[in-house]
Amino acid sequence: CHESTRLAKVFELVGPGGELARPASTIIYVRTRRETEVVSEQLAAKGVRSRAYHAGMSAADRSKVQKAFMRGTFDVVVATVAFGMGIDKSDIRGVIHLGMPRSIEDYIQEIGRAGRDGGPATCMTFFDEVDGRKLHSLSHGDGIDKATVLKLLRRLRDRAAQGGGKVAVPAEAWAGELDAKGAVVETLLVYLSLAPLEMVRLAPSGYAFVTVTPTSGGRPGPALAADAAFQAVARAAGSPAGGKADLAIAAGSIGWSVPALIRRLSELADERAVTLSFSDPAMFVHVLSDVPAWSNLGKVADELVARVEAFDAHQRAKVESMFSLLAVMCGPTNLPSGELRSQVEGVLTELSGADAPDRGDRGDLGAESDGSDTEGGGRAAMATPEAAVVSLTESYLCGTASSPVESCVRIPFQTCGEDSAALTLVLSDVQQVLVDRVFRESVRPSGRAVARILHGIPSPRFPLLEWRRHPLWGRRCEFAFSELRRLADQVLAQTRLGSAGACELAPNTHQLSSD
Repeated sequence: CHESTRLAKVFELVGPGGELARPASTIIYVRTRRETEVVSEQLAAKGVRSRAYHAGMSAADRSKVQKAFMRGTFDVVVATVAFGMGIDKSDIRGVIHLGMPRSIEDYIQEIGRAGRDGGPATCMTFFDEVDGRKLHSLSHGDGIDKATVLKLLRRLRDRAAQGGGKVAVPAEAWAGELDAKGAVVETLLVYLSLAPLEMVRLAPSGYAFVTVTPTSGGRPGPALAADAAFQAVARAAGSPAGGKADLAIAAGSIGWSVPALIRRLSELADERAVTLSFSDPAMFVHVLSDVPAWSNLGKVADELVARVEAFDAHQRAKVESMFSLLAVMCGPTNLPSGELRSQVEGVLTELSGADAPDRGDRGDLGAESDGSDTEGGGRAAMATPEAAVVSLTESYLCGTASSPVESCVRIPFQTCGEDSAALTLVLSDVQQVLVDRVFRESVRPSGRAVARILHGIPSPRFPLLEWRRHPLWGRRCEFAFSELRRLADQVLAQTRLGSAGACELAPNTHQLSSD
């Protein structure tokens, strides 16, 4: 349902006279930091004592809100998933999700914070197909292309040659250059350190850069001119007067470890010979250049991409499982008619004839029918939504499902298929992205990058605050990410081939004409 409708229903619950009205304590979970502020302000404007909580707040402010909520100073906390760890407030009467949770695990953990005193509690979750598609889209946010991985590997190899095998990797800085999240860069480094690759050895984290300046304010005196540590920094900075230098390169140039270089520079600072400062938190790795895999970076890149894609697929499966479970929980009569209702009816019918995990008979599934069986031409018996939810959740958590929860009810996405009108619209948008000047200046064009724009998935090169007003941002969320990426890759391949005239878009039979 629409956001305003959801908020109205929430106010019915937590507002004066509502089921969760004061003095009941309630947690409302939302997806973004901005939503915590907006929803909290709207509730406060209607007289509800509420506060926002999210990871973007200072530690002191978060602690203040948490303690006030525990004391009962206010009744409703509107929070992202950052809230709740370590919370043991026994009299929480309600947990409301203003959008679909990311996974069944998250959902169970979050609703488990209500009613710990044994008293009655209300848990309500708002969701629709748009929620499912949004979370499914965001699960593609950590994906990475082979070309990007190759760029990372070559940079590691080249930096190692400069630093005697040592490399400082400021993940956030490299993330901007690679258009990959900092956490993804760090994950790739960890993969490189593990079997079967074992191409790097991880070292303690620290700072990537040091800035050293003689206190004299000019050229270094004789003592600094003869000091190995200062001279190493000066050479790495490209100036005899010092400056900002890569710590790993400076240390490697004189055969020192980074800690040894830092110790000597700190001694110079204590002697008031120099001033120094450190910047850019980084992971440090030692590149094992004698490992044969460094001679076949293409194969290594394929391995890393496969690992990242497997992780992303796992995240998508969690989203699909959550959507499936909520759809079954609603039951077919509470869903809009069409494909989604049909899928849920199919699941309930299938479960009516299957044993629940660790149960002995089908009666435990609470099967119900309209009084006639399928042989008599009536509707097939169906398990109740409540019983189906228990069965599917146990199967998901225990890993005993013969068919995973995520395969039960699919998140509805529109497909081009044989719809030439839909394909024409999508291809038009793909081509508009590819010719967009800012897009081409920001990143190496790829099918993944185009699909991210059309799905509105932010990345280091395409931050949400800068791109959310772009007319193509999130324009095709109703189409599956994989389909948009495939079409964009095909357009790019045809462009690079420089083909003229009409070009076939396999495996479809539609034609794309070049302008």
